[in-house]
Amino acid sequence: MYVRVSISRQRLLPAALIALLLAIPGPLHADDKPPPAGGFFGTFEGHYLDNFGERTRWGTTASLNPIRPIANFYVLPKWGGGGRVGLGYRATAGWDVVALGAADWLSRGDQQVNAGFAPVFINTLAPIFPGNLTSPNSQATADAQLAYHYVDLEGGYNLKLGTSFDLRLFGGARYANFDQNIETTFSAVTSGFLGAVTPFQSDTRQETSYWGVGPRVGASSRLRICESPFYLVTSVSGSVLFGDMRVRESESISLLGPAFNPQNTMYTARTAYNADGEMGVLYDISPILQGLDVTVGYRVAGWFGVNDTRTASPFFASGESHANVATQGTFLRINVRY
Repeated sequence: MYVRVSISRQRLLPAALIALLLAIPGPLHADDKPPPAGGFFGTFEGHYLDNFGERTRWGTTASLNPIRPIANFYVLPKWGGGGRVGLGYRATAGWDVVALGAADWLSRGDQQVNAGFAPVFINTLAPIFPGNLTSPNSQATADAQLAYHYVDLEGGYNLKLGTSFDLRLFGGARYANFDQNIETTFSAVTSGFLGAVTPFQSDTRQETSYWGVGPRVGASSRLRICESPFYLVTSVSGSVLFGDMRVRESESISLLGPAFNPQNTMYTARTAYNADGEMGVLYDISPILQGLDVTVGYRVAGWFGVNDTRTASPFFASGESHANVATQGTFLRINVRY
């Protein structure tokens, strides 16, 4: 009896070990991971920008006889940066919804010219003024700032093409607002009609504001690099914005008495267009910190028709231009999934 029990136990032991080994799952291949469960995710980004868009003409130097432009003065809000944040939810079926907002600031204030003896006409309500002949020490300075922000509401669908390539198609709406200010200061000693020498001071301010809202569509992709935690990411999108533009001009002129302060405001409907694209490298930190990845990349964006330049002649300021803002720069983005 004792021998039969021992033999039975010896036969059952290998069978139990085999069953235990079969019950323990082997390590999964990186590309065989199950699709992530649905949940919320957030994105946080900071970026540096260089504006290479259209410059704004803020003044003109003219000859006397005949009166014609000699040189134009331009200013461009050149350098700046900003950031954006977003919050979204992804369903297990691959659908997601995202709300994202961004704000950027650009400035430059080093435009200064020596007008010499020639008349200077500033892009204002009164570009020509009696006694506008300047001395060699006359200085004209312009300072420009540009601030803009936008908000995106979008829905997307995520596709997995092959073992290492992911594609996301999205569409939604974009709201954008642009504000550009140009402030000019012109000080001189003028020769009046009767030959008297009088001080002249002109301070001007031009405020251009645009807002628009419209549809936006795009696509983004992610390609894994050689079974590593690094991915090549790209994204492109475009939008059409229907909105309104306001140009407000004000001037303070001091000559032989109290300052003269003309003002004017114009409104016009404006349709603008936007296109942007980016490329970067994403590092998935999930093995160290669950649900975290970091992207470093480059982005270029064009905003067409969101600005307005006033054309100045020697006698009046008139006209409009569908001026553009174009930016390029690097960004650092952190995505958190939870």
